[in-house]
Amino acid sequence: MIEDLTIQEKNYKEWLRKSKIDYFEPFMTLWVGFNSWYNNTGEKRDRLRIEEIKIDRNTDNKIYYRFEKLIKDSDKESLQFRTDLEGLHYALANADLQYPYKIKLKYDEERFNVLNFKFFLIDYKKRKNQNTGYANILTDPPPDDKPKIESIEEQPFIKLDKVHLINDLDMIFSGLIEIIYLIRNQLFHGRLQPYNQYQSEVVKYCYELLFNLTDWE
Repeated sequence: MIEDLTIQEKNYKEWLRKSKIDYFEPFMTLWVGFNSWYNNTGEKRDRLRIEEIKIDRNTDNKIYYRFEKLIKDSDKESLQFRTDLEGLHYALANADLQYPYKIKLKYDEERFNVLNFKFFLIDYKKRKNQNTGYANILTDPPPDDKPKIESIEEQPFIKLDKVHLINDLDMIFSGLIEIIYLIRNQLFHGRLQPYNQYQSEVVKYCYELLFNLTDWE
């Protein structure tokens, strides 16, 4: 009986491990679909297309307007999108991933090149300059006694769940697309650790966010 229980316990752990979803392959498959969309008007290098997506506000840029809806609305999928965005923040904070650029650091003793929401790459052309290419998109929540503003456009912040972001959609969108693209590159070139919990979570949230951004009708 004790031996049977031991076997059951081993089986339980093995099945539990086997049931974990591996987001690496779905993320890369999703990127193939995303790639086919942003290359539908002719061949360009991926980097050029990514930069166009960041700044294009024409109606053809469906991914930006999808982002704008998900970050503003209060329906179920929008709430889930903001929850996943907060999840990406926490995963990055623990994953210890770095930007692949040689950045001119003002303070060598601080690790400003770590990829996270406090050091958000907002301008790829200025990626080597710590002072002009990056921004901290996190902000403090308002005081409890401050009057509530109903319109998101009038608020100085965007509330996810517990985390608050600055109310700058262009900056958040640009940085988010950059992060997803960088994670795609690091995964494709074998720089991510497949059994690192936090790096796996980064891939998971990049998958969830990109899936929702591309899930337009």
